[in-house]
Amino acid sequence: MRTDALIAQTLVEHGVRSVFGLMGEDTAELTLCLAGCGIEYLSTRHESIAVGMADGYYRASGDPGVALLSRGPGFTNALTTMTTAARGRSGVVVLTGDTSALPDGAPVPARRHAKYVDQAAVLDALGLCHMTLRATSARADLTEALRAAAGGVTVVVNIPADVLRAEAGDGPTAARLPSPAEFAGPPDPDAVAAVADLLADGGARRPVVLAGRGAVRAGAGESLARLAEATGALLATTLFARSMFAGLDYDVGVVGPSAPEVVSRLLADADLVLAFGASLSPFTTRGGTLFPGARVVQVDADPGALSTAADVQVLGDAELTATAISVAVQRRTAGRGGYRTPATRELLRSAAAATPVPRDGGRGLDPRALTAALDDVLPRERTVVVDNGHNWTWPTSYLSVPEPSAYISPIEFACVGAATGVALGAALARPDRLTVLGIGDGGHLMTLTDVDTAVRYRIPLVVLVFNDAGFGAEVHYLQAAGLPDDMARLPAPSFAAIARSVGARGVTVEHLDDLPEVTAALESLDGPLVVDCVIDPEVRAPWVEFFFAQARAG
Repeated sequence: MRTDALIAQTLVEHGVRSVFGLMGEDTAELTLCLAGCGIEYLSTRHESIAVGMADGYYRASGDPGVALLSRGPGFTNALTTMTTAARGRSGVVVLTGDTSALPDGAPVPARRHAKYVDQAAVLDALGLCHMTLRATSARADLTEALRAAAGGVTVVVNIPADVLRAEAGDGPTAARLPSPAEFAGPPDPDAVAAVADLLADGGARRPVVLAGRGAVRAGAGESLARLAEATGALLATTLFARSMFAGLDYDVGVVGPSAPEVVSRLLADADLVLAFGASLSPFTTRGGTLFPGARVVQVDADPGALSTAADVQVLGDAELTATAISVAVQRRTAGRGGYRTPATRELLRSAAAATPVPRDGGRGLDPRALTAALDDVLPRERTVVVDNGHNWTWPTSYLSVPEPSAYISPIEFACVGAATGVALGAALARPDRLTVLGIGDGGHLMTLTDVDTAVRYRIPLVVLVFNDAGFGAEVHYLQAAGLPDDMARLPAPSFAAIARSVGARGVTVEHLDDLPEVTAALESLDGPLVVDCVIDPEVRAPWVEFFFAQARAG
């Protein structure tokens, strides 16, 4: 059996149902082999979108996503989304052609081939995990890549053209890919006792339980809520644990620079923070100023994630550790923190119910009021995918999600436009709920061609384009620095008209009275809907001053 046929067969054996890619002459026959084995091949218009779709498929489903690229320029076109997936710890396998011979098989010095690039060296420079597939061990090599991806590793598999056409052997793999970090088991009893000492016997009076992405992956939500109740703590989350405690009393929501002022004032009085599966990044802690007088306990299953900035470090599974601490505290006289009072509960309820007051700048809709109104228009069962940039604030702050995994934001490489492919992949992974992409006009223009991909495959997707006619982050950076911002402002076309020209639905929203058109378009959605949200470019996100002050400080 030829190697290309064996690759397709091996993918089927491992349960891969879909592959995302853009065909090249070196991978054309492999693409046909995929179809012959019953694997759905979805062709994108740009290679970066193919890898983004594999990334989004994993983030939404937990199953590895697979992308197929051609060598040389096909490979380099996707480097940004490969890096984003890897930094996001997404389980993605990127199968890519590699230069080894001319199309007719005649050997040549690799550097003379028109599409030559030293792909392994490029991947090494970016710090990306990779391997070169050999014909003699093709099945074992690909199995190793899929094993690593199942644990949250992005793996690039270089496949020389002559290998694809060669007869495959069944030898053992020579590749040894990184194993995903093992989830730690129960915590050390002495560590649990040390944390209980801080909480009980009149210890901490104003504790906070902070959940991050690690707590979501450990399924620790209920255990953390019980711990907070037992200790009188406020509940809080990082960005990637959004909605973990939604609906519970004393939930302050996402902490960081975008948190409401009332939340920041409450947290300033905290005397103990219990962080579970949270990285304690400068964004989460607002540069270390969010809990100025608090001791910090950090719990994580990955020893490499524990921060020296924490006063107490506990290696352990978030769910098991939360349960153990709850039991230890309940055996003593627990300090019922001063946070859990009727006054605090009412303060948080009032803050959550507050409606954004529109700014009347006369230059478009206030994005806060618009997004809050869209939250009522869009179905509650949704996946919200948010692109990087100034626009990130509006859907992140004002679009609710039913549970933490329904919020996806590929911001790990800070790349504008990276979310388009991720949203397409997420929509395919979770067809049971509508996927909503929030993106700026700059990011949408960068990835505009793949609206056609959503049209061709009839992928239900709502694209909210926050159109401020410019690169908003740069506009506000320049303003904050006291510099002219005109070069960051770019006139935008009609995104609704462009969408309609390729077969998608398109609606322009310039006034809140236009929202019934969005409601009507959602009633029978069988493909993408692009909503051109014309917003006031002068409304500044609350994180801008903090973020750019940090950037200027180095």
